[in-house]
Amino acid sequence: NRAADVERTRSGVLRLTYHDDLAPGATPLSLALPPQRGRFTGRVENQVIQEGLRFHNKDIVHKADFATERELPPQLIIAIPLESRALMTYGATHRLKGCRFHESDPIVATAILYTEPDIVQGAAKAQVRSRSIVLSLDHTWLAHNLAQAHRKAFAQTFSRHLSRVDWTLPAALGQIAEALNLTSSQNASEMLMRKAFALSVWESLMTHLQQAILIVAVSGSAF
Repeated sequence: NRAADVERTRSGVLRLTYHDDLAPGATPLSLALPPQRGRFTGRVENQVIQEGLRFHNKDIVHKADFATERELPPQLIIAIPLESRALMTYGATHRLKGCRFHESDPIVATAILYTEPDIVQGAAKAQVRSRSIVLSLDHTWLAHNLAQAHRKAFAQTFSRHLSRVDWTLPAALGQIAEALNLTSSQNASEMLMRKAFALSVWESLMTHLQQAILIVAVSGSAF
């Protein structure tokens, strides 16, 4: 378990100071009071919103330079950086630095497939703010939810360990991501919103894969 210092602001919002970060796929948070030695302040949400589907949401400011490394089990990671100067490295090769200069900039999501256990690393400087949503989809979830019509495109795109694809989220999904990032799930309706968002991101990825395969097919037939 990871501890957190908890205080309630005048507006009634809980402010949490965590002693450690959580990677998608990690154990859900448990809260405890003192000691006062948090590595960052802000809000971290790590919830299973459907069997095999985890929603990880954070809005934090690092209190000091930090670096971390964890091992993740096989799964599909969909990372949606909203505002971050932190550097995330998936496996030994895929570096992801979420950086948007204006709120109007499009949100680029990244999907990375882990077919075997491998590392994820994070690093950031002191006083850096990190805002992101990460979805973790295990292989059981993928087996049950990958439609037959999408299986060919998925297999061609994610053909090996640490296969990666980047795509721009539709503007409407980007706006929902921003709204969800500013809140914590407190009731059943908010949980349903998170589930609906996650499934919409999944459908957006499937649409992108189908379009990419079609473009390659059309380009190939032109020769």
